[in-house]
Amino acid sequence: METLNEYQKRQLIGQFYEKNREKGKPFTVRHFIEMGLKKRSIYSIISRIENKVSLKRSIGSGRKAVKMNHKRIESLINSFDGKKGISQRKQALKYKISQPYVSKILGWAGVKYYKRGNKPKTSPEQDIKIKKRLNLLSKTKFRPSNGLKIVMDDESYFSLSGENMPGNDGYYSSNKSTTDIEVKYRTKAKFPAKILVWVAISENGRSNAYFAPKNCAIDSKTYSKECIIKRLIPFLRTHHEDGQYLFWPDLAPAHYSKNTIAVLKENNINFVNREDNPPNVPQLRPIERFWSLLKSKVYEKDWKAENIDHLKTRIKQKLREISPKEIINLMKKVKTNVRKAADKGQNFMYN
Repeated sequence: METLNEYQKRQLIGQFYEKNREKGKPFTVRHFIEMGLKKRSIYSIISRIENKVSLKRSIGSGRKAVKMNHKRIESLINSFDGKKGISQRKQALKYKISQPYVSKILGWAGVKYYKRGNKPKTSPEQDIKIKKRLNLLSKTKFRPSNGLKIVMDDESYFSLSGENMPGNDGYYSSNKSTTDIEVKYRTKAKFPAKILVWVAISENGRSNAYFAPKNCAIDSKTYSKECIIKRLIPFLRTHHEDGQYLFWPDLAPAHYSKNTIAVLKENNINFVNREDNPPNVPQLRPIERFWSLLKSKVYEKDWKAENIDHLKTRIKQKLREISPKEIINLMKKVKTNVRKAADKGQNFMYN
């Protein structure tokens, strides 16, 4: 097929279709798709045959070539670069060129499409507080020279299905009308069953996970007993027996309750004080990426749990599949990134 010109390809498709007309259009389409031709082009040629339109291309037909001078190309690139909510199709109409040509120009200029990330909303007062506390931490407990390894913990909810996870939130189909309804639509319960999981990580490894009872949050008593006493302290004794660590919780109320502080102090756990802890800095806490990694493994290939026990078994299995090296890679630059964020502010955190 590669040695044939366009007219010869049209003739070949036309002859094949006429010979097998009684078998229907899809028969011809499937035949030539297997030979590497586009479905839309094949149907277009069949349509020309049925409407008794010549397979020869008439002189002057087709899209008119449009030349873009340097100034217009630069204007087009600037209309996209660093902007949001811009449509290639609408810009193509504005500049009187095709959408593929717009895409090609952006490709030449190295302008790529990126999915927007999430950033916590902060007030000017909070921004000042964040910078002040990051500066304090980077110059005291987070100094690289002190040799302390950062330990952090967090909780995250898991539902019975991960239909909103990247890769599971869409589907492929050659015909939407015949695609199974279970593929086309997500089933959403008003109050979906879910489970809250707690874990602590550091460069030295991962603690045992705590699974809160069905649909329950973790209050200060549960946090102190189940997370700190039963899981964090054994983890520190096993993986940080030299005492060279710093525990960095987030600012959730249960993490700094009177009960929790008392347990931390009684067990001589070196932790970041509440008044020194910067709020709303998830980009500096790699445990957030740990959850993304774990969820991608749990819900890969659109996996769904039959019930909460099935989900717990799956999470435990996938936790074991996360290698020590993956955790090291997540945690090894925490102090460096805190120092850079203290120097450069939010522009560094959200690059």
